[in-house]
Amino acid sequence: MTRSKILWLILASYVAFVAYLNRTTLTSQFDTSYWKNKYDHSQWQLPLSVRTLGDDGLYLYEGYRLLTGGDPTRGNAEMPPLGKYAIGFSLALFHNGYVYGFIATSFALLVFFFLSRRLLGTTEWALATTLLFAADPLLTNQFPLTMLDSFQLLFFLLFALSLVRLTQAKKPSRTLTVTLISGFVLGCFASVKFPVFTPIVALGGLIVLWRKGRSMKLMAGLALAAIAGYLLPYVQYFRLGHSLIDWLKVQKWMFAFYRESALKPVWENAAATLLSGWQKNLFTHAWRPAEISSSAWPIITIVALFSFFHMSKTKKRHQNLLIWRIIIFWSCAFLIVFTVVPFWTRYLLLLLPLLYLATGSVLTTLRNRHVKFILFLSLITANLAGSLVILFPTPEKTVQQFLYDWRYGFFQDMYQHLTTDSAQSSDWTMFHRTGLTFFDDAQIEAVAIEPIDPSGPALPAGSLFVCAFLITRGIWGCFMKKLHFPLLKNADNGKSHGNGTFL
Repeated sequence: MTRSKILWLILASYVAFVAYLNRTTLTSQFDTSYWKNKYDHSQWQLPLSVRTLGDDGLYLYEGYRLLTGGDPTRGNAEMPPLGKYAIGFSLALFHNGYVYGFIATSFALLVFFFLSRRLLGTTEWALATTLLFAADPLLTNQFPLTMLDSFQLLFFLLFALSLVRLTQAKKPSRTLTVTLISGFVLGCFASVKFPVFTPIVALGGLIVLWRKGRSMKLMAGLALAAIAGYLLPYVQYFRLGHSLIDWLKVQKWMFAFYRESALKPVWENAAATLLSGWQKNLFTHAWRPAEISSSAWPIITIVALFSFFHMSKTKKRHQNLLIWRIIIFWSCAFLIVFTVVPFWTRYLLLLLPLLYLATGSVLTTLRNRHVKFILFLSLITANLAGSLVILFPTPEKTVQQFLYDWRYGFFQDMYQHLTTDSAQSSDWTMFHRTGLTFFDDAQIEAVAIEPIDPSGPALPAGSLFVCAFLITRGIWGCFMKKLHFPLLKNADNGKSHGNGTFL
């Protein structure tokens, strides 16, 4: 078996392993009534609500709403709708929105491989570089999520690949075709998330067209195709009777929303995260470890800087030199943007593939096989170590959310954390009514629950001990009770779910 086949097998096995560990999430059924209830009572509808709904849950519900013909600007208008439509299609095809994340991330990896093979010139090192990127914890984390970052990454890599094809196109008809495809992909890239990076990415396409012949016809074609790609997800918006003026007002509101954001950027966060794995909290400005990071990031950053410096100085002409210089431009421009906007670690998902490509180019040029092997092994080991934390998490977050829901009486949300056997005995509405009935019968007005062992039990199984402080009406007053309930390792990602009998 050749090295390339072995690398293909390892890459496919890793993706399959991630899917296996997330099998419960990827095979669950979307509960329409539960998600509508959660959205309607969340901070997105009731600003003072303590029943919070994260971005992933918001996009999941919005995907369902758009699937049923909803107005793409009625809720979450600050984000363009293409990614949410993709989640909706996942719900339509699989009755599961999380499959979207797995498909988008897997296709992004596939496109990254084709891009690597074009730029590195060797299938073997293209696969090795793709394996490095696949094992990165930030990408591994995207597989089961209904976030928009991996879908945006897919279109970014498609656009980069189309630029490579554009530089190699010889016939005018083929050049025009690839230009139009590139423009449409660029428009799709812009319509996934707020298009702050779109001018930077688009400039790369204009540079290629300028160097190729300075054809205004091709530049106009790129722009028109990009506009078409951006407008496509708004077709339903226009079908509902809105005008182009209404759409322009929505775009103006979108820009105003981000311009007036209360969050202030921390200029050093991106560089600090890449080089040390630490960053400042956007709210408190206190230093803390990044939630997701890899000890490979400082290495690939330094190696990429060396590679970029060498490429910017080289006078040797080769086929992909222009693309490499565009990659250098994109990398620098992304880092500059990260300093002037509130930075979240997931934003690095656009930059990391460029750093891995640069690292791959260095690996291909190293003559000493032992140095190559040691560097590759160090990077893959560092990434896998970070990804194992993602794939086999400890139950602390689940426990904290479970106790939070218990404290506020969100029994319908607690139900989502029950073991399968416990959940089968009732549905979320019955469980919610039962919990509220217990509270009412005992005349409980407030609850404060604290874990006796905050660190929680170690995987795979254990018991959580808590102190429940109950404030009641009438003669009962205030009292404390110590409770414990089992935590069982679930089939999905090692997350711990509590048994419902404690109620």
